Amino acid sequence: MMQRDLGRPGVLAGQRRPRRRPPGYWFLIIAAAGIITALFWPRTQQTRSDATSVHTVAGAAPALVTAAPVTEETLEDAILADESGTTETSIGRVRFGPPDPFAEIQAIVQRGQTLFDALIAAGLPRGEAGSVVAALKPLVDFRRIRPGDRFEGLLWLSESLIEGTFYHGDLDRFRLRRHDGRLEAEADPIPVVAATTVVSGVVESSLFDAIYAAGERPSLIMSFVDLFSWDFDFGQQTRKGDRFAMLIEKHYANDKFYGYGPIQAARYISKTFGVFEACWHDGSDDLRGYYHPDGTSVRGAFLRAPVKYSRISSGYSLSRLHPVLGVRRPHRGIDYAAPTGTPVYAVADGIVLDARWMGGAGRAVRIRHPNGWITSYSHLSKILVRKGQHVRQGQMVGRVGSSGYATGPHLDYRIKIGGKFVNPLKVKFPRGKKIPAAERPEFEARCRLKLDQLETQVAALASSSAP
Repeated sequence: MMQRDLGRPGVLAGQRRPRRRPPGYWFLIIAAAGIITALFWPRTQQTRSDATSVHTVAGAAPALVTAAPVTEETLEDAILADESGTTETSIGRVRFGPPDPFAEIQAIVQRGQTLFDALIAAGLPRGEAGSVVAALKPLVDFRRIRPGDRFEGLLWLSESLIEGTFYHGDLDRFRLRRHDGRLEAEADPIPVVAATTVVSGVVESSLFDAIYAAGERPSLIMSFVDLFSWDFDFGQQTRKGDRFAMLIEKHYANDKFYGYGPIQAARYISKTFGVFEACWHDGSDDLRGYYHPDGTSVRGAFLRAPVKYSRISSGYSLSRLHPVLGVRRPHRGIDYAAPTGTPVYAVADGIVLDARWMGGAGRAVRIRHPNGWITSYSHLSKILVRKGQHVRQGQMVGRVGSSGYATGPHLDYRIKIGGKFVNPLKVKFPRGKKIPAAERPEFEARCRLKLDQLETQVAALASSSAP
């Protein structure tokens, strides 16, 4: 018969006393089992919007690098891990700790969205989204918000915005930070880097095709054409074999091409009409612009043509068969064929003498200029000025049409000097202003230096591309 051990009540003699578990042991067992279950339980992949996203800066969920069968011993090892919160066991590496309180947010404005809409769609609380808009309001014209504008910010506990950056367009950037509990914004423009380069080539079919083939954009083509438009008609006078060259500033933001600066120097060599040159002058506001090497403005007192036309449908003639009346009579103007609605511009500053229906001329406008010349614009579809109005060179005065005696949409343009009509294509237009005599020597020297630089670089490019 077994004897009780009188020194240890409740324990029989010769029986091993069960080992006592520390307080809270079973609570730790249950907690560890919950952690391991959470680690191995299948997770649902959260779908992320293409336009917006919220994610934690540093992952805080527990992670297992390797896995092995779980036994009572390995589980106990995990529970008795050291207080650092990390241990190496046969289960793997277990990490304990609270989640990271910081989270990043990105909101990209989509078509039809306001900035507020994009922030809400990204998960920013409405109050914080309103604070962002209020902080930016003094600096940003929200009517100009465009798809692709974006906001990036840092949140505390996914609720309170600590700081952020709003990117508006290619160059505008605004920083937001908290000051005394309120969000404040300040402009922080993206730096623009300028690089000067040479663009040159030979005309095969048109100047547009030649510059485009050199890898440049239409905006540069129009700038080059406008530069010489007072001296040369690229629509009518361009010939195969003509050469062009320009020293141009290209602007880059974030290492991406942003746009063109002024053309620093330009040259067009026409096989028929000679050489045309110009340089940029960065003077005071009233003098800033393009000038010929002698300091005379390339911007003449008169535009060569009042409309961007496709062709001349009828020239100046003292005896032309009228296409509507069928009789021979003088045609003392130039007919520019262009689609209905094409803008018609005043060729120079002046005062509107008439803006009304004028019989066979249809809707027409006449303008008197400071030098006494009178220009007329006929067969308009719409008149955009009134009698007595002062107009500036390049101001729109009407739109091309076929009103009056006309067989199709075109502009009849005429010039009268001293009471007599003259051929607009042959008249010698008055020159524009000149750089003041005191500034002219410096400009002439600088312009010649740029043109020499242009010639040197064009020659180097030609030499390097030669077989």
